[in-house]
Amino acid sequence: MSLINQALKKEQLRRHAASAPVDPMVTRVARHSGGSDKLLILLVGFVGCGLLLAVAVTAIIYFGNAFLDSNAQSPQAELASSPLPAESISAAPEEPAEVEQPVLIEEAPTKTDLAARAYNQGIVDGFTVQGIRKSGQNSRVFMNGRIQKLGDVIDIENGIRLIGFTEFELVFEDSAGNRYSKPL
Repeated sequence: MSLINQALKKEQLRRHAASAPVDPMVTRVARHSGGSDKLLILLVGFVGCGLLLAVAVTAIIYFGNAFLDSNAQSPQAELASSPLPAESISAAPEEPAEVEQPVLIEEAPTKTDLAARAYNQGIVDGFTVQGIRKSGQNSRVFMNGRIQKLGDVIDIENGIRLIGFTEFELVFEDSAGNRYSKPL
């Protein structure tokens, strides 16, 4: 019977040692020590390959196709290797004779032109701007209760149309090509 008791006691001690409170990380490392090393090495390998691929793609984009083409020579190398002919060094090209430009004399605006411009500026100043949506050529201006786009005729009688805007003003043009601005 003593052999049976010894075997029972041995089994109890083995079970008690296995069920004793142990730090959970120690047991996990002890159980999975072989598998986690392989997983870590595999993970580091994939991350390294990803970084290498990202650097290669960035270099290709930054340097362009010339980075990959090893046979391409720079234009400076081609110029250095080709000798210049002797005649191009000694002979200077002749300069073309200057062509006289006609002088354009602008006529001073007449009183009727100035009155028309002042009248049109008064019309432009009378416009009421409620809002602006900036989006390039699709920009819109909410003005005088209507939505207007760039190029729309605002005042049909005088041919005033909206041609653009800046941060501080709207720019209009009449049928004669005169420009007017309305501060915002």
